[in-house]
Amino acid sequence: MTHIGDPGMEFEKTIVNANSVFNVSQKELHEVSDSMVKFTLKYGVSAQETATGLYQLASAGLSAAESQEVLKHTMILAMATQGDHNTLAKLTVQTIMGFGMEMEQAAELTDKFAHTIQKSL
Repeated sequence: MTHIGDPGMEFEKTIVNANSVFNVSQKELHEVSDSMVKFTLKYGVSAQETATGLYQLASAGLSAAESQEVLKHTMILAMATQGDHNTLAKLTVQTIMGFGMEMEQAAELTDKFAHTIQKSL
């Protein structure tokens, strides 16, 4: 039985909200959802936080595939630096777009951000 405030329900609701922007098939949506669940299990982060991050990236105009790619790296960056994921995700996307980079370069960019943050502390 699902209760109001159930984390699983909130996660699914946020994923569905992200899909209102992505507009992918149910199959693709399930693949996105499964990918997010695997990520949360691997890194021990909140499923809701990853779903919210996915929605934020969708709202920034990224495709479902691009959002998943960027999200992995921005979530790891947020964990490594104890930073706010929303802020770091926005900075990452703005930098990629501003410099005409590809979303696949998110790993390289977030590694550079992590190095810079570490050196500045």
